[in-house]
Amino acid sequence: AELLTNDPTHVRFSPDGKLAIVGSTDNTARIVDMADGHLVAELPTRGDARSVDLAGDGRALVISQTDAQIWLPDRAPIWRTRRLHPAADGIARVVISPDGATFATVGGDGALALHDRPTAVRRWRIGEDAVDAEFVDSSLLFAAFGRSVALVDTTNGAIVARQSPHFGQVVRVAASPDGTTLLSTEGSKLVTGKRRERTL
Repeated sequence: AELLTNDPTHVRFSPDGKLAIVGSTDNTARIVDMADGHLVAELPTRGDARSVDLAGDGRALVISQTDAQIWLPDRAPIWRTRRLHPAADGIARVVISPDGATFATVGGDGALALHDRPTAVRRWRIGEDAVDAEFVDSSLLFAAFGRSVALVDTTNGAIVARQSPHFGQVVRVAASPDGTTLLSTEGSKLVTGKRRERTL
């Protein structure tokens, strides 16, 4: 399936792999059904859709500069918009937990924050040099901070495990669907690791 979009900025699968969401610089995010390629929804955004993600219940979360827009397909569908970040550099990255209850943002200033999805209220702010984050499961976040990676407990904002130093700046992190294998990129290297409970 080919999804036509102008200058895509970010793409994510839903946890079950049935849907994908694509952000774009044309002030739009699009959700597509991966089975047959049909467009499920075209979502207008306030500015470029800089970062996008989908929860397990099919709800979408889109970040455009300082706003978080939450798409609720079971209510009309409608958008709920919340202002999340006062800084001019806004929000660079957003990820939503598999159960859809929590989402994490990485600000352009390097601040990692955890928010309740229904209200978008910020519950925890962790670190100042974050660059990326990925949910391992609904209560555990894998995050990159400068030259280290860490596991963050999303129920209390605590860093429960940290691995450093890395020899270069960690740019991206990823977790396997079962949460047991963690990947990070630094420079030209791809680093893999196995997670054991809440240790790295």
